[in-house]
Amino acid sequence: MRRARRRTSSSKDAEKATLNMDGKYALVQGWEAMGLRPEELDYLCLIASYSDFGHCHALGPEGEWLKTSTKPGCDNCVFKVCREK
Repeated sequence: MRRARRRTSSSKDAEKATLNMDGKYALVQGWEAMGLRPEELDYLCLIASYSDFGHCHALGPEGEWLKTSTKPGCDNCVFKVCREK
């Protein structure tokens, strides 16, 4: 199976940065190929994203997934990082 190449773009201001990662995440592609159900994909994506949240929290900001490629018809992920409140 050929994996889609991901491109990342970002936007930022004084309070937040938003990362848009185009293309399905390689793990999501593999999980879909295994035939996992959407709720299983969401759960595994949450587990895989703990490192993203951990990096944010270790440095002070808060992280939040606005969109993930585990959702039906969604081909990108969007992660928002906000300054600590």
